[in-house]
Amino acid sequence: MLLNKDRAIAFMREHQLDALVAVASPNVYYLSDYDAAEPKDVPWTAAAILPRDADTEPALILPDLELSLFAERPSWMPVQAYHFSFDNESIAVFDASVDEPLDEQDTNINLLLSDAVTANGSAGSIRAVARALRRMGLANARVGFDDIRFGQLVQETLKNLQPVDATDLLVRIRLVKTAEELTLLRRAASINQTAIEAALAAMKTGVAWPEVPRAWRQYLLSQKARPFSMLGGAGAKAAGPLRTSVPYPLAPGVPIAFDAMLTYQGYFGDLQRTCVIGDPSAKLKRYWSAVQAGVLATYEKIAPGVSTAALRALAVDTIRQAGHGQFRIAIVHSLGLEHIEIPGAWGGRLHSFTLEPGMVINLDLEVHELGFGAVAFEESMLVTETGAERLISLPRELLQVG
Repeated sequence: MLLNKDRAIAFMREHQLDALVAVASPNVYYLSDYDAAEPKDVPWTAAAILPRDADTEPALILPDLELSLFAERPSWMPVQAYHFSFDNESIAVFDASVDEPLDEQDTNINLLLSDAVTANGSAGSIRAVARALRRMGLANARVGFDDIRFGQLVQETLKNLQPVDATDLLVRIRLVKTAEELTLLRRAASINQTAIEAALAAMKTGVAWPEVPRAWRQYLLSQKARPFSMLGGAGAKAAGPLRTSVPYPLAPGVPIAFDAMLTYQGYFGDLQRTCVIGDPSAKLKRYWSAVQAGVLATYEKIAPGVSTAALRALAVDTIRQAGHGQFRIAIVHSLGLEHIEIPGAWGGRLHSFTLEPGMVINLDLEVHELGFGAVAFEESMLVTETGAERLISLPRELLQVG
């Protein structure tokens, strides 16, 4: 189970919530273990309802369209299905053949249709969630929603429902990982490291930059991982993480910096390194030496009870004292079903938080200098009871290639 159920119940109790309702895809997957594994082109298609009372049965709300997928990727939550609608017309997706035999999977789908759609179905997820909450005895309850707009629409049907914004609460619950989540995060990190090693092998003088992310992506796809992005570049074009992969030849001595992000079964891998073909320039050596001092000082301080604000301050102070007086980009974030798992992270605002055992965090250290390029370092760390554990084994060095 992905869900840290004890933590979720404790947070619901602390915030006096009778249930949580998730409609954002990462949260639905987290609460239910059901992963559609495809981008949703319509919002609020699926919902997961987790009641605080252990005697109340949870519910996964799906459109009947997805019952064929659900048959292959079941959830620990019982499913209740609904029909899409066009204007006020309810549109059922499936018919069961009366003159052709059904195989085992189609028989199960037909059972889900008769048990879920007929008994519990309605047109649209909002009415379906309202009906599910009513059946749970939660029509008048205080319920946390990860999208308060959805909660307010459910309240139009359940007039006495008390919807509460639980967007940040779901993020806080997800910060501490379960054993199953850690298995996926370790695998994501391992795939990313091997993919980066493939990219490093492609770095040679004269090779066009797009060949580097192409080598990285090809390995990911062979491992059934999904590329999220590879940001960066070589030489002056490495400055600024959002440069496009336009073709230009790699040259020796200049920085090659990248930020490689992927997902594996929904969980992120996130890794940054700085490389050079041949010997680095004097300036690159000086900048890397300063950043590496920050890496060695700061990553060793990751432990339970430490504030991410303290880690940032230590990194900035160390790197400035080590020779880069203008250094300022040091960002600590949790990693999991989203790249940036920080409560209240929206609109370009990030916040500090205190580390707990079971968190997986990244500390980004970056220099971006127009006309020169970039120096970058980042990797994922599991916070343990006594300190922290690396999820990869890639050297914490300026990587010389070519």
